[in-house]
Formats: sequence, structure tokens, C-alpha cells
Amino acid sequence: MVSWPWTPLLAAVAVAAAALMLAAPGMGRATLPFGVRIPPDRVGDPAVLAALRGYRTATLLLGAVLVVLGAGLLPIAGPTAAMGAVAVTGVAGHLALRIRGHRAVAAAKREGDWYRGLAQAVAADTGLRTDPVRPPWALLLPSWALIAATLAAGLLLYPDLPAELAVAVEYRDGERLVRTVETTPFSAFAAVLGQIAAAVLVPAAFAAALRSRPDIDAASPKRDAERYRRFLVIAGRCVAGAVFGTVLCLAGVAALTWTGRMTDGPLAVLALAPGLAAVALCSAVPMLLGQGGRRLRAGTPEAETGLVQRDDDRFWRLGGLVYANRDDPAVLVPERAMGVGWTLNLGNPVVLCTGAGLLLLLAGAAAAAAAGMLSLPGGADFYGWKWEW
Repeated sequence: MVSWPWTPLLAAVAVAAAALMLAAPGMGRATLPFGVRIPPDRVGDPAVLAALRGYRTATLLLGAVLVVLGAGLLPIAGPTAAMGAVAVTGVAGHLALRIRGHRAVAAAKREGDWYRGLAQAVAADTGLRTDPVRPPWALLLPSWALIAATLAAGLLLYPDLPAELAVAVEYRDGERLVRTVETTPFSAFAAVLGQIAAAVLVPAAFAAALRSRPDIDAASPKRDAERYRRFLVIAGRCVAGAVFGTVLCLAGVAALTWTGRMTDGPLAVLALAPGLAAVALCSAVPMLLGQGGRRLRAGTPEAETGLVQRDDDRFWRLGGLVYANRDDPAVLVPERAMGVGWTLNLGNPVVLCTGAGLLLLLAGAAAAAAAGMLSLPGGADFYGWKWEW
């Protein structure tokens, strides 16, 4: 039998995924339904409203499919296969629905020539260069203090650790199997390495996002720029909170690993709770504030300019998922398809060269490993999950 925490956990993941998918169209700007740029006076067009209704109805059906799929696979294939199937089906289904909505709105826009006779413009906030929003470095100090405490505890416990660490539980043919790995510095301190990676990479990515080009509304540039700056400040605090939640989660995983309690289902779920809270925090803020803080109340009164945002759909590919513009020097631009976060400009030479370098590095490492010239770690395990190389 499958341990009790997995059934409600899997159902909760499926329901949460469906809820996020339902909320996705409301995260971005109303003038960017499904990643298609439209004039403000077309927000209530029947074609747009029909596409939104169709998306929400299909998403509800997809959510029901995810719950049934997870519940059906859980007793047969175990939590690993069930969670993987739910994740793959959810992502694939969501992308298919988004692309269908994108095509419907784009076709109506093209047939109706919605931008005919409108004055188009692009607005920029030069103040973000001369007086940029700073990353919240001071708010990251609690995370680093917790990392130091976890590392110190690990160093004290390491000499007395058993020869093998219980790191995962698998369910196969109704049988409960405890997965162990040899105790090495890598296996014992994998969670600490994850803490360090989260505390370094996430703030670094946010610092890079602060230098990105915002999508300032040409109809009210001053008001939109003010909202965007306030949004960055709030987002920075949320990033610091999410990093702390992730670090706390991994501290719990490390403690369970070192004490031999990783096989305890309720304790493992409890250890994962701060990480789930971090994900919820990063998801809730864009939903509440909107992309770029468009739902924030602006304190600067401003008359409308009479301009509309430039129609730049020609630079977006794959249903608004990919941005490629060689004439745009920006490396990061506001993400359009989901209305949350930022995406890379694949037309920028810096992005292309960096991506090519990473691919060559990975290909070289794989070739070296295949030739026996490079020894990779034997595996990395977490509760209920296993990856092998």
C-alpha cells in the first residue's frame, strides 16, 4: 500500500496546478491575452472573450484529468511515476491550450486589422539606469545564517554517520523499498549544496532581471513606470522570503537524512512545507499584483497620451513563448505567454553565445563521461524520487 501522505499530496498538487492555470490569463496585461498584443479598446472583443471562456472550460477538464490520472497511477506505479505523469500531462495540456487561445486571438486581430489608424509608440524609463532598484541583499542574511548553522551541524554529525544513508522510499508492486546511498561528503552534504545554490542563483537571477527592459505602457508611461518600480521592490522582498523558505526546506531534508528519519512520510512532508510555501509566495505575488505591478495603485496622476503600445507580435514565436529580436539590445524582457517573470531575447548575440557555450560544455562532459574520462556522481535522491546518471 502507498503511504498515506502521498494521496492527498498528489491531489493537492493537481488541484493547485489547475488553479494556477486558471489564474494565468489574469496575471498578464489585459492587452496581452494569450501573449497577443491588442489595442486597449479590443480587450472586450467577442473573439477575446470567447478564447478566454474556451481556455477556462478546457482547463477545468484538464484539472479533473490530472486528479484522476494521479489517483489511478499512484497504487499501480508509485508516487514517482504518478507525479511525473501528472507533471508531464499538466505542462503539455496547458501549453496546448495556451497556443490554441493564442491562435484564436491572433486570427481575429489579423482579420479585423485591429491596429489600423492607431498611433503606436514605445516608452522607456531611463531612471531605472540612473537610479536602479537595488537587490535586497540585507534580507538574505537570515538565509546565509541558516546555511552556516546547517553546515556546522553537518560537520559535527558527519564522523558518526552510518556507512549508508536512507534517502528515499520507493513503492514497487505494492512493496515498500528504502533507498540508501553510500555516505560520502557529496551525499551527506547534498542538501547544503542545494542551500548554497538557491541562495546564490536565485538572487543573482533577480539582480539580472532588475536590469531588464520593462514593458512600459505608452498610454500612461509615468504612472506605469512608478508601478513597475514599486513592483520590483515588493518582488525583491518576496525573492528573499522564497530563498529563506527553500533554505529552511533543505535544512529539514538534511536533518532527516543525518538522523535516519527520511523514511518517515509525515516528517518528510513537513520538511517540504517551507519549500512549498516559497513556491506559493512566488506564485501569489504575480497573481495579486499583476505583471510589472499593473494592479498596484499609482500615486502619480497622468493624462492619457493617446498612444497605444507598439504591435511587436512579429518578434514572438511559438504562441508567444519565445522572443527573438536582433535589433533589441535587451538580454531579458518581460515574459508574455504566462504574464509572470522574464524571458531571454534569443536574438541577442550574448544570449546565443552563452547558450552555445553551455551546450558545448554539457556535450563535452557527456562525451568525457561516456569515454570514461570523467566520473559523475552516482545519483541524487530525495524522498520518493530518484534520478540516476
